[in-house]
Amino acid sequence: MVASALERGTYWTDEADAYLALAAHSPSRRVGGSGGHHNCVHVFPSDKMHFALRAESHLERGCFLRLEYDDEVVAYYDQPPSVELLTLSKSGRRQRVRYTPDVLVRRRSGLEVLEVKTAEACENLVASRPQAWAKVDGSYVYVPARDYFAKWDISFRVVTEADQDPLETENLDLLGRISRASTVVLQKRQLASLHSLLDGKVLTIGDVAKSLGLIDLSGLLELVRQKRICCDITKSNLSKPGEALVSTDPNLLRSAHAGLARCDIHAVALQNSCPHCGRFQRFKSRDLDLAVCAYCSKRLTDGCVVEAVRTPSMGERDLIEVVEAVARNPDMSFAENAREVFFRRS
Repeated sequence: MVASALERGTYWTDEADAYLALAAHSPSRRVGGSGGHHNCVHVFPSDKMHFALRAESHLERGCFLRLEYDDEVVAYYDQPPSVELLTLSKSGRRQRVRYTPDVLVRRRSGLEVLEVKTAEACENLVASRPQAWAKVDGSYVYVPARDYFAKWDISFRVVTEADQDPLETENLDLLGRISRASTVVLQKRQLASLHSLLDGKVLTIGDVAKSLGLIDLSGLLELVRQKRICCDITKSNLSKPGEALVSTDPNLLRSAHAGLARCDIHAVALQNSCPHCGRFQRFKSRDLDLAVCAYCSKRLTDGCVVEAVRTPSMGERDLIEVVEAVARNPDMSFAENAREVFFRRS
């Protein structure tokens, strides 16, 4: 089978190329308008695609939001062309059915077809149609569709609400509305002050706005959308500027969210409370200086006793050391969620 070469060294089959061309021409059907179904139809204006897509559920709209802001996604199309699948009926007889995917995604690495369903609907299909639907390692698979598109080197994936973090969805929605409605742009002087302010620091959006004298926060949120300043939208609620953390250093921001208990360079236990008043520090201060207590205004470094490098106790061990310990002992198990559990307990 001859493959057609595309940009960035990506290759896919001629059949996949033809399918992409058809999907890009127009949706194969109008969502929410047939078969007596009463779906909630959302018109989704896409800056990436320069036209509006139609989502027939909140879950599908959430999928569009992630594709819109995913740098690895070049383009995506709703309701790509229907295909004819070979499947088995409940009685075990072979039959052909028409199938229309929800989304066709063009990634830098290749093409992907998405089926968007609730986990409840998928569970029902696994129970009622085990000859076509399966659950493998916690993920749902529509086997006939997966096998069909695999012949064209197109990957297939079922997306459920488990793949969509609610806070991330809320933040992406806010950033999209800000992008379409706002005309506020920070000036060069303000941008220079912003980068100077965030140099080596993690601050809240509210504190940054106060320092820069900004009343309208849409300019800062647009920088977050453009990824010109770092903000983890799976952990910070952008609608609460007094709590949402930003930085120019992704590693520093990651440490702030993770709450690392030990310096990964010097192995010295990190402090999170003022040595004078004992108050917990939340990465903000009245004068935006992380070295000054946000409550008593005394220097956080005064009176601190920095211990020499020592072997951490088991309760304080750095995550990297835990990984190394597991690697040295094959009898130890390392759960998939160990990182999150470690930081919650540290």
